[in-house]
Amino acid sequence: MKKMVSRFLAIFIFGVLFPLALTLPARAEPRTQTFLDAVKHYEARKYAEAAEGFTKLANEGVRNGKLYYDIANAHLKQGRLGLAILWYERALRLIPDDPDLKFNLNYARTLVKDEPAALGSPLLQVLFFWKDLLRVSEWQGVGIMACVLFWCFCAAAYYFKKSALKPFIYGLLCLALLSSGTAIYLRYASVLHPRAVILGKAVPIRSGFSSDTTALFVLHEGTLVAVEKQTGGFLKIRYAKDKIGWVSNTLAETI
Repeated sequence: MKKMVSRFLAIFIFGVLFPLALTLPARAEPRTQTFLDAVKHYEARKYAEAAEGFTKLANEGVRNGKLYYDIANAHLKQGRLGLAILWYERALRLIPDDPDLKFNLNYARTLVKDEPAALGSPLLQVLFFWKDLLRVSEWQGVGIMACVLFWCFCAAAYYFKKSALKPFIYGLLCLALLSSGTAIYLRYASVLHPRAVILGKAVPIRSGFSSDTTALFVLHEGTLVAVEKQTGGFLKIRYAKDKIGWVSNTLAETI
């Protein structure tokens, strides 16, 4: 029996794991080379080639805030404002505290022709004013700490028969639920309330899918909009309360 197990392990290791291990460097090396080539293109001021190389890595599934930042920089150097802001916004979700990213994004926003719109609901902003006071990771930390303290106070109240601790217990429970719920909401806010960036220089937002439908208003490259619906290669977008219409997903891309 032991011989059979040993033989099986030997076959598995040399027949499966060893060939797989040999292929891993071969798979990683092309990506590394693509990145190095893109960096060389960027340093040589060949920004189109650099953007193509960086974007290729992103399309292959590399999810990295610094990579997205590099893509945005390469597009900004070409004057492709819409794509630059799109990738800056994507990078911001992964590295929200990066000072260089914030500076470049704020600069790019100053180049947008359209005024920034308040895309969120004013009522929700008032009712849930606290959600933007902290980052997601900080809300998670508050929730964990409140939960730990909640159970500590529960244990203390049980063992020492201290009913005076009940207000603290209820308060910590509310804080744990509030902070955890806020963290979950912020984590999935991009799914619940998707945003898109206008990519065309001047894009007519229409009342329907066809190019023959009425152009309701025009938005310019780099403008941030809320996405209310996606269907058939078109986005139903909202720029303001009274400015809602349809645009092709080739002229606006979700963040």
